[in-house]
Amino acid sequence: MPIIAGDVKQVTFDHDEKDSFNLQPKSGADSTFSKGGFKSDDDDANITSGGNRIDKMTRIPWMFEIEVGADDITLDQIQEATQNPVEGTLTVTYMSGMVRVGRGKPVGDVVHNTQQGTMTVKFQGGGTFDQ
Repeated sequence: MPIIAGDVKQVTFDHDEKDSFNLQPKSGADSTFSKGGFKSDDDDANITSGGNRIDKMTRIPWMFEIEVGADDITLDQIQEATQNPVEGTLTVTYMSGMVRVGRGKPVGDVVHNTQQGTMTVKFQGGGTFDQ
């Protein structure tokens, strides 16, 4: 079975208190995600004097980051969601047909590139970013 890669088709954020909104992913732009859950630390010191590996596991949030087309309305929607402590549901639809869903919110700096008409948006949440 081939690996299907390509653009993100749709990004929807359904907020529990504010209006929901759709983001317009930029064509050809990278998008990255981490499913979240648990990870094992990558540390050469995680070993005992007897040669047994120490598996130090840490819970991490899920994460999704993408560059989107942006105007002042998009900027305001992201800014409001970032400043609100209540999370919402992020739904991402990929070109392959895969859909990932997670509970969380936008995080980090909200920066609008007015020359390019874009912004990079990062979402994080607890639990996992599941299909």
